[in-house]
Amino acid sequence: KWVLSLDADERIPDSLRKEIEVVLATDDPCSGYFIPRRNFFCGREIRHGGWRPDHNLRLFQRSDGRFEDRAVHEKVVVNGRTGYLNHPMDHYTYGSVDDYLERLKRYSTLAAKELARAGKRAGWRHLLLRPPFTFMKMYLLQLGFLDGRAGFFLAVSYAYYTFLKYVKLREPLWNSGSPGYEQD
Repeated sequence: KWVLSLDADERIPDSLRKEIEVVLATDDPCSGYFIPRRNFFCGREIRHGGWRPDHNLRLFQRSDGRFEDRAVHEKVVVNGRTGYLNHPMDHYTYGSVDDYLERLKRYSTLAAKELARAGKRAGWRHLLLRPPFTFMKMYLLQLGFLDGRAGFFLAVSYAYYTFLKYVKLREPLWNSGSPGYEQD
């Protein structure tokens, strides 16, 4: 009756398991529940920069929920009420900087393809303004600086990801011989 969607790099601590058991035993549960995640980067917990609490809809009634297919990170959609759980799952994202940078490259390509399929275009303002805004948002507004060197690295690399995504979205315009992003 219930689905708990987990990735291979996620773990359910006992406190969350007990909270889920209590929720499932209630008389009138919601159709789905958002679960906060504690994210770890290269073995270190990241608490700022938009990485926490990072709520994701992961627990849902099979009859009310479905997965929405997306190029980068599928999404659960639920028909009905949703609620929020308090205890976080542990998410061990990237084991190394190399792993992270490799996925950043792949995800920026997938994100550009998704934007292209949606009919989006990238202008020069996307290339010039969005990367620095991404850095400022993560590092200053979302307090990424409190995570030290890791917070700085993540803010810089997310800005780079943003730049790559929009460069790749423009790429077919620069390379007239390119097959474009409408193909998979």
